[in-house]
Order: sequence, then structure tokens, then C-alpha cells
Amino acid sequence: MLLTGAVYASSDQAQQAFAQGQFEQAIHYWGEVLKNTEAKNVPYLEAQLGSAIAYHALGAYKEAIDILIKILPEAQRMTDKTWQVKILMALGDSYLASQEKEAAGKKLQEAHTIAETIADSFLSAEVFNKQGNWSTIASNFKEAKNLYKKSLQLAEEMSLRTRRVHPHMGQLESYSRRMDAIQARLNAIRGD
Repeated sequence: MLLTGAVYASSDQAQQAFAQGQFEQAIHYWGEVLKNTEAKNVPYLEAQLGSAIAYHALGAYKEAIDILIKILPEAQRMTDKTWQVKILMALGDSYLASQEKEAAGKKLQEAHTIAETIADSFLSAEVFNKQGNWSTIASNFKEAKNLYKKSLQLAEEMSLRTRRVHPHMGQLESYSRRMDAIQARLNAIRGD
């Protein structure tokens, strides 16, 4: 399925609404993305994950968990395990917020194992941070401190490398996304 400019526009609007704390509006825009995408692709997972995180931000943890459980098998089938880690982290957060500490710990440990396997330092740093949150809530402050330290160390190392190698990566990604949307519009006009 060719991704249309409408999918990108709705996704951008959802991200902007979320960043501004307009979580209901973000859910609406991600719903628009879902109407125009197929299951098992990245925009679908992004929209579902975004919706789940927005529900979480609204305190609707059951809704968030239901969405995340529904899309986890899709992420597990993908070659790129990044989505699986992101979904497991979000599940860990939602379980933790709903006082299901054991389930939260299990999901965060699964996320940690996969992040290490795929050697993604940014994801590993994020998982360490979330495991630190879990340890804090479990009153294991020594472990939390160690996890936060690991998270910060990885983030700092990656930040230094990224600044040296890719100082304008965010701008390039945004430009690439806009070019894809323009190409999709051109193809639609030409009837491709």
C-alpha cells in the first residue's frame, strides 16, 4: 500500500497534539492514520503505539494495555525488533501505572533482553531508565541508582557519537518524510 500524504499529515498532527498535551486530539489523529494504513506495517504500529501512550497519559491504563497487547504479536513478527522493544516498554509503563508491578517487571526485562540483542544503545538507555523507575517503585533504591547510571552513561555516549557523525539527522529525517509525501502526491496525480 502506498503511504499517502494524508497518513503523514495525520501522523504529524498526532505527534504535535501529543507534544502539546492534547491527548484526545492525538488519539483522533492516530485514528485517521489507522483508517488509511494496513495492519502489520510501521505506520499502523506507530499509530497504535501513539494511541496507547496517549491513553496512558490520560490515565486510561486498561485501554493502553489492551492496545499494546493487541499489537505486540505484529511487532514480534517484524524483522526490526525496535518496535517490539518500544511496545514492551510501553506495556511495562502501563502495568506499573496500574499497580501491576510483577507484569511491569517482566515486560521491562523482555524489552531489556531484546534491546541488548539488537545492540541499540538508545533503546537500552531508555529501558534502563524505565527499569530504574520500576526499581524505585519497588523500593530497591540501590538497584534504581545503578540502572539510572547505566541509562545516563549510554545516552551520553550515544549523544557524543551522534553529534560528531550526524549533527543534522533530525532535519534530514524530516526532509525525507516530506519528500516521500510529495512523491506520493505526484504519483496520485499521475495515476501511478
